[in-house]
Amino acid sequence: MTKTRNPPPDAMLARIELREPSALGSAHALIARYAPWITRAFTTLTSVWRGRVPDQPLTDRLAAADFEAANDIATRPMAETGPRALAELQRQLFGGEALELVHAGGADLASRVVPAELRRLLDLQLVRERAADYVRLNEPRLLREVTATTRGAVQGIIRRAVADRLESAEASRRIKQVIGLTESQSRAAYTFEQQLRERSTLGGMNPSDRRLSPLDRALVRRQMADGRLTGHQIETLVRRYRDSLIEKRANDIARTELFRALNAGQHRLVLDAANRGLVSRDGIKRVWTAVLDGRTRGSHAAAHRRYHAEPVGLDEPFVVEGVAHMTPPAGPNCRCVVEYQILNRFS
Repeated sequence: MTKTRNPPPDAMLARIELREPSALGSAHALIARYAPWITRAFTTLTSVWRGRVPDQPLTDRLAAADFEAANDIATRPMAETGPRALAELQRQLFGGEALELVHAGGADLASRVVPAELRRLLDLQLVRERAADYVRLNEPRLLREVTATTRGAVQGIIRRAVADRLESAEASRRIKQVIGLTESQSRAAYTFEQQLRERSTLGGMNPSDRRLSPLDRALVRRQMADGRLTGHQIETLVRRYRDSLIEKRANDIARTELFRALNAGQHRLVLDAANRGLVSRDGIKRVWTAVLDGRTRGSHAAAHRRYHAEPVGLDEPFVVEGVAHMTPPAGPNCRCVVEYQILNRFS
């Protein structure tokens, strides 16, 4: 157990990282606990969304070169509530208990900066109730973002399909495969399939391709020795690769949104304390804290160094890559958190 130093006589300094586990460790433990909920909901939802895209109308619109209508058909299931099971899955993802619990958990985490004798004055129950309001406010934003991302992905595949002169039915099949992916991921899946189909006949497929799972690498080695991959095998390889991309997309959404909820919960708790006069706003300093490992963006590591040297106030934003943020995340899959310093005596 790390020992805390006695606070200076003229200031009460309470920092989260002086407790065990650290703010960063506690935050990541909380995220790791609830991220699988959202990941499972998203991967299941994408499968349901794909299954609800009608084949013939989509193919007909593509054949008629009505690409805007084709995009609407492909993405409409995402905007529809649908049957009860689908509505429940969307609730888990976009308005789910995981976000609410992590938002409240962020408030609990932030309460550690408050001395024990004053902690009872904080209305943690009120913050927990506001967690539900946070989820309701963020649900439309998250649904819009996922839908807009998918529309961009579908538009990209339509352009590629037209350029490659694919038959309408084949273009429809490929469009359905990218539901739930980002535009860059959909391009990767499309390119992967094109390469498989071209190289399978030329004997040029690389069995060590990192896009292949270990099981699939063995399959490719075996089949290439026989001369070529079959159409069914290619579709299987593409489906598995797409599923791995969906899994990554799901994890990115889960971690990004849970970190957003956690940091918002922390900020809400400290803001309430200041609004109630428990501490002067001028006495609150905030520090941007990154993980600082091999996966940390350079701009986020720079923000970590900058704001550990020069913390900001409660109402001041952090600036990361030229963009102002009251709290992390500062981009997809951002793992940063805010640590709070209380630099004056409470009322």
